[in-house]
Amino acid sequence: MEPIDDVRAISRIAYGFIASKALFSALEIDLFGHLEGSERDIVGLSVASGVAAPRLRTLLASLVSIGLVTREGDIYGNAPASARYLVRSAPAYFGEYYRYQVSRQLFPAMTRLDAGLAGDDAGLLFGGEEGMMSDPAEAETFSRAQHAGSLGPAVMLARGFDLGGRTTLLDVAGATRRSPRRSSTSPTWRRWRMATSPRPG
Repeated sequence: MEPIDDVRAISRIAYGFIASKALFSALEIDLFGHLEGSERDIVGLSVASGVAAPRLRTLLASLVSIGLVTREGDIYGNAPASARYLVRSAPAYFGEYYRYQVSRQLFPAMTRLDAGLAGDDAGLLFGGEEGMMSDPAEAETFSRAQHAGSLGPAVMLARGFDLGGRTTLLDVAGATRRSPRRSSTSPTWRRWRMATSPRPG
């Protein structure tokens, strides 16, 4: 990365959290799923998502400005990467990692960074007995996010190597003791199996 020499570049960094929150909010209402396969206008999206049209219009303007959503006139659609990685039914869906770990754990933890730099470890993400992993609910969220975050690399690995017809690999996140409910029947696991199963021909 080249050193920056423009105040506008500093502003892009300073306001970067707004783009992040726009992404997280869109994932929470499954906006990319509502756009999948059929481009919609603001009225159709409002009905599908249950979000009032004026509020949704503001969110969509943010998403268009950062390239996650396309707009042609009054019609909105998914950008190619959004369709590939942010639609819940897509084989390479990656959104749960952003929605759970980055949005709900890492993002809030960044508000405590100043205290950590000052030497106050209390309440930091992994700090002390009160850290995140001491809370079973937070550990569950962490495991779910890590599972989703591993899906993309797993798909690339499976497609890049000959597995000799084998389509089942160890589901590490599903086997975590803190996440007993995750199993080979989980939606993410089924998507991984679909993405890594041998293609006909």
